[in-house]
Amino acid sequence: MILRKSTEDIIFFTTCLFYYFKVLGIAPISLYIKSTKKSASQCVVFTRSNRALVYDVVLILNLVTANIYKILYLCLRVSSTKIITIEAVTNCLEDFVTCLSAVFILIIICFSREKLSAMVNAISGLTECLDGFGVENPKKHKLQLEIGMIILVNITTWILVFVTTAVAEFSYLLYDTIMYSNVIVVNALLIQYGVVLKLLRHNFKMLNENLLVISQEVPIKIQSPVESNRRVERLSQLRKLHASMCKVSRDVSNYYSYPALACVVCVFYTLIYTCYYLTRPIVLYDQNLRGDMFVMSLVYGLLLVFSVVILTKSVTATIDESDRTKEIINAGLLRFEDDEKMSKKLNQFSSYLLHTDVKFKVSKLFSLDDSLLTSMASSIATYLVIVLQFLQK
Repeated sequence: MILRKSTEDIIFFTTCLFYYFKVLGIAPISLYIKSTKKSASQCVVFTRSNRALVYDVVLILNLVTANIYKILYLCLRVSSTKIITIEAVTNCLEDFVTCLSAVFILIIICFSREKLSAMVNAISGLTECLDGFGVENPKKHKLQLEIGMIILVNITTWILVFVTTAVAEFSYLLYDTIMYSNVIVVNALLIQYGVVLKLLRHNFKMLNENLLVISQEVPIKIQSPVESNRRVERLSQLRKLHASMCKVSRDVSNYYSYPALACVVCVFYTLIYTCYYLTRPIVLYDQNLRGDMFVMSLVYGLLLVFSVVILTKSVTATIDESDRTKEIINAGLLRFEDDEKMSKKLNQFSSYLLHTDVKFKVSKLFSLDDSLLTSMASSIATYLVIVLQFLQK
């Protein structure tokens, strides 16, 4: 009864998480709950959805129409005043970059929705297989809590962005909302990528826990052939699961490759624009920026930083957990050096791990680990110095 309640909680959490991303347009698939024949338990299955595709197409058309209207309005306002400022140019450019990024992301996702459903089903299947090994997994609810907190913080920060925008410049709330709609898509994809990586890391962690149980068993020279074969067979199954997890990791990296590139470009430019508004009053002694505008820009910048940090930390944690498998296998080699069968299987596993690396890159250009944060921070600082020095002159 407790197990059934736990399964129902997981299904409810998965359903809520799925519809959160579906409403934002980055999950153009459908979900249904399937009952297994062997037991009374249920599982979640994802399939392609034509309705979700239509929803995304309508969302793309709305974004394009709204952004064309806003850019034309800004151009007409500049032409009427006959004064072209750097703020007006960067504002139009920001709208163009965010709109292009959001539309590009939605189009790519619409064309690759079958890959998304296959990828999520594969992760779910691996989790189910690892649960079947019998090792207790007390941290599953901790994972749900962690993902739930990320979504809650993200939603709360967006509410703060809209509230501070309404207070700071209520007359331009409609135009800011159009731009925020683009960034919502970008932000949602970064969060979704981070959530998928957390699920992958959880699977690697479960696999490592099973490997630890095997490697920490006391090797007995005189043991029954049945017990020895059982241990070897279990290790062989875990090796196959590890190979499947590495394949899924590559699929995840390939699926998010181009959308993540659009996200990084969009966030990078938007952070430069936001940091410019935050630092200009301090560097140039400009008193035009009011306190409410400063708070609005600060909250908006923190939201963008939050989404990038979630992604990079998830990437680093997943890679670290996959590397931990090598340490466990090497420790097992020392422990079972007198067991011929186990030593042979562990050597095969170790040789396989030497030629396997879990990586998450953007179009083979750069990695999405913690190094991305330092690269973005240094580049933003460099561009800010150039722009502010230009304005001083």
